[in-house]
Amino acid sequence: MKSRQKIINGIAVIFSIIFLSASAGFSAESEGEGPLKVGGQIQIQASRLRGANHSDGLAFRRLRPFIEKTVYENWKGRIQWDFAKSKVVIKDAYIQNDGFLNTTLTLGNSKTTFSRAFLTSDTKHQLVEISFVGDTKYGTPDRALGLKIEGHNESKKVAYGLFAGTEKIVTNQDTLQFISPEENKGISGVVGSDDGGWLATARLDFHPLGPLAFSQGNLKKKTKGTLSVAALKWNNIDHVHSTSSVSSVDEVTGLEGSIAARFSGMSVDVQYNSFDIKTVNPAMTGGLYKAGKTTLTQLAVEAGYMIWPSRVELVGGYEIQDADNYAAKWDRKSAGLNVFLSGHEIKGQVTYRKSKNVKGVVDKNENELFVQAQFLF
Repeated sequence: MKSRQKIINGIAVIFSIIFLSASAGFSAESEGEGPLKVGGQIQIQASRLRGANHSDGLAFRRLRPFIEKTVYENWKGRIQWDFAKSKVVIKDAYIQNDGFLNTTLTLGNSKTTFSRAFLTSDTKHQLVEISFVGDTKYGTPDRALGLKIEGHNESKKVAYGLFAGTEKIVTNQDTLQFISPEENKGISGVVGSDDGGWLATARLDFHPLGPLAFSQGNLKKKTKGTLSVAALKWNNIDHVHSTSSVSSVDEVTGLEGSIAARFSGMSVDVQYNSFDIKTVNPAMTGGLYKAGKTTLTQLAVEAGYMIWPSRVELVGGYEIQDADNYAAKWDRKSAGLNVFLSGHEIKGQVTYRKSKNVKGVVDKNENELFVQAQFLF
């Protein structure tokens, strides 16, 4: 344990030096190479939960420095960590080549190509916490280790993405939690019981008015729209339990349909996900599952309006999640306010969320308040 703590402390010292250097305008560049980029995100969040459980908290929600280096024209490497958790974990860790015609290849640990909500950076979400349709605890793949191919046509009105690699699912009958194999390692070793599996995802985006980035809100009052479909397939590598638990997942098939629209300071995002899941034990009943399987469905609608252009945004959301073994649909309603001091780089957010029938239990309700400050550098 002491040696692990020394490693953590050593990394912290290294990053402290890097941050101080970056604040002084640090960069390194040689012939044929781009500059060494150093940056990150800081999110400080206060939260209040009332319902079946009560809790209050003030903590770093995310504390993620990164290092990125471009070599010659086409090659880039990126590493990102998260210091906000109980252990230091790896987020991004990949090499990337964009030297092919309208095509980018990414090899390593990165986001896959499923769920517009998850592909939208957490720094550019309208609500403080992500909705069901982008939550890695309920079916959306986390970062995964493998090969990703992304591309578009000449007009950039049609884009696609493919991914193949490995991903883990944490053993828990109440969730379908994907976790990156690299994040699962961390500094202190594997956390909890999990099942390794092969993951493949595919995505197609249609932008009739030109490309719309993975970002919520409409700070610049542009008129844009996107229609997307995506699919995923995950299979347990060994088709056996990782532990004696009977909730190990055997296979997952997922589908996504999403729409995003931006106009006159308004933004609307609608996404629907459906997952067909089978467990290794065909008799498994509990949580999400009934007789060894379930269909998990999700719908989320999020909208916002800039009441003060580029500065203040009113936001709201409605979500539903259902599963075969739920006694009632779990629904959540959210409302909030975002204040932009310098776009997404410096902003404050407040979100109030009411949850009904939490985890499918009738009349199990919760109220949550989130207040978050964000700084990107």
